[in-house]
Amino acid sequence: MFRWVWIGNFFFWCGSHLAVGQDDQGTNPTQFRKISVVMTFREKGTGISLKRVEVKDGDQVFYADGDGILTLEIEDRSNRVLSAYRKGYEKKVIPLQILISNPVLDIFLVPKVGEDESIIVRGERRNTISKKTVSIQESSDVAPGGDPAQVVKLLPGVQIGGGGGMGSGGIVIRGSGPTDSKYYIDDLEVPFIFHNVGQLSILPPAALKEIQFYSGGFSARYGDATGGIIVLKTLTDIPKRAKTVFTLNIPLYSGVYHERPVGNDDSFLSVGIRRSYLEFFIQKIIDQQSEEGARITISPFFSDAHASYLRKNKGGYRKISLISAQDGIKAVLPTDFSDGDEGQSRFKVNTYFVNLGLEEVRRLSREIRYQSTPQVYYSDAKNSIFDNRINIRTIKFRIPTELIYRLSKKEDFYIGIDPSWYETEVDIYAIRPNFDDPLFDFEEAEKELAQTTARYRTVDVWVEGDKVLGPLKMTLGLRGFHYSLTDKTGFDLRIRNQLILNSQMMIKFAFGKYSKLPEPNEATDEGGNSNLGFEQSRHAIVGVEAKWGDRWTTEVQIFDKANGSVIVSDPYDLYTNSGESKSKGVELFIRRNLTSRLFGWLSYTYSKTEDRRNEKEDFTPSDNDQTHILNLAGSYKLSTAWSMAGRYNYHTGDRYTPVKSAVYNANLDKYQPREELADRNQSRLPDFNSFTIYGKKSWLFDRWKMYLKFGLESSWTKGQVMGVQNNYNYTKEEWQVGPPAIPFIELGGEG
Repeated sequence: MFRWVWIGNFFFWCGSHLAVGQDDQGTNPTQFRKISVVMTFREKGTGISLKRVEVKDGDQVFYADGDGILTLEIEDRSNRVLSAYRKGYEKKVIPLQILISNPVLDIFLVPKVGEDESIIVRGERRNTISKKTVSIQESSDVAPGGDPAQVVKLLPGVQIGGGGGMGSGGIVIRGSGPTDSKYYIDDLEVPFIFHNVGQLSILPPAALKEIQFYSGGFSARYGDATGGIIVLKTLTDIPKRAKTVFTLNIPLYSGVYHERPVGNDDSFLSVGIRRSYLEFFIQKIIDQQSEEGARITISPFFSDAHASYLRKNKGGYRKISLISAQDGIKAVLPTDFSDGDEGQSRFKVNTYFVNLGLEEVRRLSREIRYQSTPQVYYSDAKNSIFDNRINIRTIKFRIPTELIYRLSKKEDFYIGIDPSWYETEVDIYAIRPNFDDPLFDFEEAEKELAQTTARYRTVDVWVEGDKVLGPLKMTLGLRGFHYSLTDKTGFDLRIRNQLILNSQMMIKFAFGKYSKLPEPNEATDEGGNSNLGFEQSRHAIVGVEAKWGDRWTTEVQIFDKANGSVIVSDPYDLYTNSGESKSKGVELFIRRNLTSRLFGWLSYTYSKTEDRRNEKEDFTPSDNDQTHILNLAGSYKLSTAWSMAGRYNYHTGDRYTPVKSAVYNANLDKYQPREELADRNQSRLPDFNSFTIYGKKSWLFDRWKMYLKFGLESSWTKGQVMGVQNNYNYTKEEWQVGPPAIPFIELGGEG
């Protein structure tokens, strides 16, 4: 008997015939049919084909081909079975009766937990000192909000602003504020990568390949930053199948992501969009807790979207990417700052940006590789706080280009250029503080108006070389830059070295200068000071990295960072470069490397950060000073269906300036605080503690999967103190306690 069988886009000729053999006891001759079967082996839950699956038919062993297809001619014996096995998957028993009735069949293997304990190893070609590269597998289970990019908040040298909440949009890296660091998606520059609420980055996890984090001592390739660098790397491998991922998180957001291969398996398309609805839940809680007539409204919101198309070419690829995000909060609340009779103050912060870029990576020869990413960027930041207005709109065109030349196996040379053209509109109507006036009152001070449009350009060039001399790998880099708005030029020299003591231990050390340009509103004659120079920072780092077998790695780093020419406000020149800050500390990172079942890490940072506005003042603790920071995170996969994860976060309480005296002003009919410079940031909020734990249940279907995640976010035995508030005459302080622990439930699917 013969018949045609349809598989995918092809017909196969399948048939059977009779054979003479022995029965199952090997004694009596018996006639058997020969059955021709076609099996395609796939991963359960994704439908991806699995190559090199081992199939046993008695003593015979067969293997599926590179497409997961195995064609066999087998004898028809009703009590016989085949067994299929592949490393990392559960063994599958296939009764022959099923194959007789379905000679063309998809066989789905279930991923197995606990057997594949191999370590994921990532190569590093460029000489780096304080870089941490974290895979998506490691970070998605333990990162705040389950967002892989948020995992940098659990790494050494990082502290969270805004009272320590993990949902904060900005991070402090080794004492430097959020605006002192740079953020990139691939090579596209973005103003922020974290939403202020929801513990999410601006890209869905399914679009990410890895996260690169530089806490200091970074390459000459990066400029205009004195803090650190965070790079979100997106997918560059062609997916094997179309995939759609949806997420429904209560009470945060909903989102959908889709990717699919297109063309002749040499390109793919991905799109994604997300929108929050947290504002609706928060407002209901506030309405219940607010006093009658208080009329408090708070509406945090965020959204993001992206689309990309990648096409492989000889020796590289070309990718078009569109990234867009919005983040903000609106509030109306009763305060003394209101100018109106109703006593209500309005607060609105809204930042929006979009970046369109074309990334091209190409190998020009065996030794030379080229990459360039022309991009057009637009951002609009509108801030209205207690009747003060600060609006900044920027259009930017940037063409970062780099040429990588491998001179030999022990020598690499890098050269790059990054020209940018800007147009920035600044509209400010706000109070300009006078820190030299002891009687200065924010509530009664007059507002000033400053409006300007600035058109300017920056040109950055850099060269860098790696040289291996025995166990020593040396890197010398030089970055030059010109800023047309102030017509100033600067140079940064950076040195990084790695000394390999043996296969298990390495010593790292780095020293360099890092510069940051003045903001347009600071460097223009209208409302600023065109004589401003660059902010400068000196990084000095020494570290030891050790590997303890295949499972464990540890790293200890000592850092010393001194920032000079920091831009501060001034009552006479509006802005000057008179500020200084310094930060030093020790970091410890203990990492249990990723396997199929378990991973985790412990990070600890001890640091001290101080600053001053000018050389006449003494150094005092900085707003960004947190002495001790401890993060413990881990994940364990109980089975294919169940997993659990958690993290513990601790840091020393945030600094604040206590009010030790106040004066009653009869003209204003209120008490005015008097703060002494020596008291600046001399008090702390209570220490911050947070514990998060959740469970995850997964369901695997043949070509799609679904999960349910549930847990408790940021829980502790008592409410977290987020700030301090004084009574009317400043004789008593009262802690401002944040929201309680947040239970959450999230439903997601992929198919």
